[in-house]
Amino acid sequence: MNQPIKAFNSPKHAGKLGKEFAFVRSDNDQVVIKALKKAEVSDEYVVRVYETGGKEAQKAAITFAGEIENAVLADGTEKTIGTADFNKNQLNVSIKPYNIQTFKVKLKKKDIVVPAMKYEYLPLTYDRKCFSWNEFRHEGNFESGYSYAAELLPDSILTANGISFRLGEKEVANGVTCKGNVIQLPAGNTYNRIYFLAASTSTDATATFNIGNAAQEITVPSYTGFIGQWGHLGHTEGFLKDAEIAYVGTHRHSSQKDEAYEFTYMFKFGMDIPKGATTITLPDNPNIVVFAMTLVNEEYPSVTPASELFRTALQATETANTSAKVNLLKEAKLIKCSGEVNKEEQAQFAIDGDLETKWCDTSKAPNFIDFDFGKEQEIRGWKLVNAGSEGSSFITSDCFLQGRNNPNEEWKTIDALIDNHKNTVIRQFKPASYRYVRLLVTQSTQDNGLNAARIYELEVY
Repeated sequence: MNQPIKAFNSPKHAGKLGKEFAFVRSDNDQVVIKALKKAEVSDEYVVRVYETGGKEAQKAAITFAGEIENAVLADGTEKTIGTADFNKNQLNVSIKPYNIQTFKVKLKKKDIVVPAMKYEYLPLTYDRKCFSWNEFRHEGNFESGYSYAAELLPDSILTANGISFRLGEKEVANGVTCKGNVIQLPAGNTYNRIYFLAASTSTDATATFNIGNAAQEITVPSYTGFIGQWGHLGHTEGFLKDAEIAYVGTHRHSSQKDEAYEFTYMFKFGMDIPKGATTITLPDNPNIVVFAMTLVNEEYPSVTPASELFRTALQATETANTSAKVNLLKEAKLIKCSGEVNKEEQAQFAIDGDLETKWCDTSKAPNFIDFDFGKEQEIRGWKLVNAGSEGSSFITSDCFLQGRNNPNEEWKTIDALIDNHKNTVIRQFKPASYRYVRLLVTQSTQDNGLNAARIYELEVY
């Protein structure tokens, strides 16, 4: 009660506690319970009461839902300062006008038998090897040669509300690429809800999942990167991803080594199963990968928050997803580049919007491409797609986005990628206006001994 109580909406159901239930209540409306919390250093509850009438001393019975094992009088720091009168589940309070009293109450433990939830793992047809062992890192390919570290993964994942998931075998394919797949529910299905684990290989992906005739739009976050970040004025936008994390890995594998502190995640999602539904249809988005599905019979319908679960100072901002943005370079003129391997790998292919083509330059670093907008343009972000599809070693390590407004000026660095390991990079920066922009690649691969700039797509917006 020290923090605002959060309300949830629930469909009508019979329940087991009657029409009304209270964990703690006072039988005297002039003795008000103002706070109830878990004690900081013990398994007691701290309850604080106020006398609000201000005319005379009051007596009240503070009734708890369970039987009291022990109770003591405490001060505001939760230090015991005296005894307390209690009997069974009642704490007896005597309090002076406008006074405050704090008690620590320990309830007797009661064994509660929770009926086992009926559940069933839904078999999946895996087509993607998302996990790899240390000795066989090169076999994993969740995204651009990167994979989850198999040595960190359990055989099954148990989430906070008791939903269990069984992962695929670690030595073979263990992820389902979403490409409109239709998954059959068990014959005579009696389950009313399905939960699944998923992650995106690229940026956060929003797609529609269908069960029978019901559809639900779900945003599946990226499997790596930051779940949230502070906003740094003029440099980054603050954000906090609204998704339930079911698994956290402290590093990932590339084909050559462990990527320390490149965290990996799996996220949990749930959907109701309409009566009569026989199939689940996954979205047609190959960036989304499903790892496991579990069917459950939940006795009560899901509840939804009636208000914000928590409040932040984050402002509503434009999403970082640039797929719908216009690439300003499409209308720009390519005026110079450091080199091209052949006609099939020209610099122009870096901005053609086709992820099957690329610019490749094997000349000595630095490698660059220069563009002219024809006039000054305000820019605030960029996107870079590297050559991770050819292997993680071909991902650009160090490069710079630069700009200037006059051919006689020195290039000014707008943004920089240093020691980059991501195949697809999306960046934002403080808006600025430039006529000319340059992509400058100073280390084209993860291995400094290699020398070949490979860029599949460059966008500036």
